[in-house]
Amino acid sequence: MSSRRGRLLRASATGLVLVVAAGATMSGSATAAEEDYLRCPRGYFCLFTGIEGKGGIYKYRTSQSDLGAPGRNALSWINRTNNFACLWPEKNYTLKPTFNGPVPITDNPAEVNGDTTSSSMLRMYRHHVGSVTLAPTRHECEWRKQYIDWSRVQDSPPGTPKPFGSFLGNGQSQVLMRSAQGRLWVLPGDFSKPPNLGTRLSGMTVLVRHGDYTGDGREDIIARDKAGVLWLYPGNGKYALGARKLLAYGWNNKTAIAAVGDITGDRKNDLMARDKAGALWLYPGTGKGGFGARTKVASGWNTMTALLGPGDLSGDGKDDIVGRDNAGALWLYPGTGKGGFGKRVRLVTGVSRTWKLFAPGDVNGDGKNDIYAVDPLEAGHGELLLFSGTGKGVRRDPVYYDVIYNMDSREVFF
Repeated sequence: MSSRRGRLLRASATGLVLVVAAGATMSGSATAAEEDYLRCPRGYFCLFTGIEGKGGIYKYRTSQSDLGAPGRNALSWINRTNNFACLWPEKNYTLKPTFNGPVPITDNPAEVNGDTTSSSMLRMYRHHVGSVTLAPTRHECEWRKQYIDWSRVQDSPPGTPKPFGSFLGNGQSQVLMRSAQGRLWVLPGDFSKPPNLGTRLSGMTVLVRHGDYTGDGREDIIARDKAGVLWLYPGNGKYALGARKLLAYGWNNKTAIAAVGDITGDRKNDLMARDKAGALWLYPGTGKGGFGARTKVASGWNTMTALLGPGDLSGDGKDDIVGRDNAGALWLYPGTGKGGFGKRVRLVTGVSRTWKLFAPGDVNGDGKNDIYAVDPLEAGHGELLLFSGTGKGVRRDPVYYDVIYNMDSREVFF
């Protein structure tokens, strides 16, 4: 008999939380299933008063702030929901200060249930489960937040609002994050509570940003819905989005969309998109919330797995674009400032196709635009990687953060 169990044990200065992976399964005979873990129905998190799923059973479908007697007497458990389950030693999701060190990560059912583990801490822990959180992402399960506590590499002082990246208009870069539940957050970068922009963009298949499109000096968002309709959501420079504006129909034939800044040199932000044939199109912004007639700028872009508008990376004052090819190389296409691009330059290699790229401007306060890559938890480490700008491209080696955010592939960062 086997089962997928504990996936992460998070240690802190005050204690630890055991994270149990979602969708745990068991194998064995039907008779055994009636006597052990599989008594727990699919969609439930269950506690048992006996080891290995024996004894009394208690079933839960939502987070529980106080498990009471069932938690105090639990000797085994299983998570058969589609969520992560975090078990807390005390009620109200608090920790005992006696739990300080890390506990070995194990997939052995016997060890998870305390039968043969060499860890006395785990044997202690199994006798008291005070509360449980059930959440779609690991970081929400552990930290009880939909958003991540992203911080800028260097907290540059507020100043003149940047061409893009400063959604709050204070001259500092912010990251926009749509949670797995579809809620949009503005991550301020200074550990303060993120503004909550609601769920209006929950069903959008594409989300991009790069500066002001309406001419009011505030950064906006462009989004495509499931029907292929393109919308403009104007920012108000504070904590809300204005009434959306219809931009175009029929954009489901676009396989990549990027807000790219001012490519034409008229000081109005533009949009670029790739069609199914691999043609790259430029949609010049009017500066009043719309776009002029499109022009074809390149062919053969079906070899690219990402299209990105990072602003000026080459240091010549003209906005550029970046593409990632099938081999994992990032290429810089320097803008001419007249709607075209110069000879491309290879920036870095080894950029996995599973990494989701986005560019929130200058995040380290050195006056040079940067690029982020999200390494999602399902494919890697759940980390952010920073390709810091040099003024002539980006550093060849990305910088991994010390903090593991446990980011989920369903979350969108832009």
